[in-house]
Amino acid sequence: MTPGERFDQDEVLRFGQPWHGLWRNGVIDLPNSLTRERFGPPDGSFGSFAVRIPGQPAVTTPAEDAAQGMTWLNYGIFNGLERPVFQGGATFLWVFIDADNIPWRAGLTFSTGLMTVTLKRFGIIGGDPDNVSYAASVAFALPVSIGGPAGDTFWICDIDSTGRQVACGVADANTAGGIRIFLLTLSGPAATFTLGLSDETPDPPLDYTSATFADHDPRSVWIEDNGVLAGVYSGDWTGNIDFEFLEGHSYKVSFGPMLRPHSWSRYVYVIGATLIDDTFALVRWTVYTEYLSVATIDMNHLFDHYLPNTGMPRLAPVSYVASTESATYTMTLNGIDTEVSGEWHRDWWQWPPFTPEDVAGQGYAWSIYLDNVSHIPVPGVIADHAEQEGHYTGYASRLSDGYFKAVRLTNRIYCAGLDRYQGSWAFRPFMVCGPNDSVISWGWETDADIKYAAAHPVTGQMVTGSTPVCWV
Repeated sequence: MTPGERFDQDEVLRFGQPWHGLWRNGVIDLPNSLTRERFGPPDGSFGSFAVRIPGQPAVTTPAEDAAQGMTWLNYGIFNGLERPVFQGGATFLWVFIDADNIPWRAGLTFSTGLMTVTLKRFGIIGGDPDNVSYAASVAFALPVSIGGPAGDTFWICDIDSTGRQVACGVADANTAGGIRIFLLTLSGPAATFTLGLSDETPDPPLDYTSATFADHDPRSVWIEDNGVLAGVYSGDWTGNIDFEFLEGHSYKVSFGPMLRPHSWSRYVYVIGATLIDDTFALVRWTVYTEYLSVATIDMNHLFDHYLPNTGMPRLAPVSYVASTESATYTMTLNGIDTEVSGEWHRDWWQWPPFTPEDVAGQGYAWSIYLDNVSHIPVPGVIADHAEQEGHYTGYASRLSDGYFKAVRLTNRIYCAGLDRYQGSWAFRPFMVCGPNDSVISWGWETDADIKYAAAHPVTGQMVTGSTPVCWV
């Protein structure tokens, strides 16, 4: 060649990394049923995020490439920490495509009263990307009740395919439900980009409703007036009774169980957010419970016994109560509801007609303090997971074998399960929900099969496993 002469090589038609599929156990399952060895994410977390430059032409994979297991895409897939795309120290990092469709590395940091995003050139071959950077800030104060930005105080729930929308979660002990959700938006070309921050937490953060059914009967106080039974009456939580006591009369008052308490309650919590198809949506966890108990009162022994250990002596009737509590737990993700339910039964007696020796080993729980006994005739069950104790309404419901709660598992995957203590605390999900479907394990022996899960960042396809999985 003559010095200075131009020499044009062939046009580059495809450039990048064509090995895509589901990664697990150190290999990628390729579309043609082959596998390719690849190390997993070095941080041990398995979120999968799409990065897409708008307006890119569609691509096809030539037959000869497909035969080798290749797939050419017009977008990228990043893997990394389950919260941000990848993280450096106290900085949350992701890829931002600006209004000019130029990729930048966005870094999110905190200072007193501010949230700052710094952009640096990304994807440059050669040169020093650090010599071109821009920054913008928006007012934001982390909850002082939680602490600094490390750990579980602040996390990124999801990021859209251009990095222009970032759904953020903040742990806040002063918020009912404990979580606030913010949407961070980046707009404009990099040199003049601006930040927006909106609080997407519902008002009120915890949606709570409750009521009683038409057959609810709260009467629980029997009154004898001058030796004649006046009737049974209601008492409020302070002990006031809806009965007029007259001077000169002799009364006996006996405090027993409600005749027929029948009520329901609903708690709706926000537990995260998604940007599926680049559209922001909240993830909700709903706990609905119904409670019914029926009391049988021995009318021949209304005023024969005193409740022990109550300070002032209080009469109580001989009684038997059979109760049923049911709970339905619903995960709402991407407009799809997934639910599991359980039911618990309990019997108890005040002054039971038997002794501890009569029913030894039959599951009766005696209370010397109240001189009563309770009994669970059949263990409660949630999705074939036996639970000896009933549910206590709330985000982290207390069951006999741990705490039942709903949490973010990884990008666009949320789950419900138990924090169980078996020498140490370990979380065991038994319901996992993704963008398009859900998986429920029916019994403890299959819980390991959904310990890990991954959702494809474009198609939403969810895969679960007993070992880590992610889409690459």
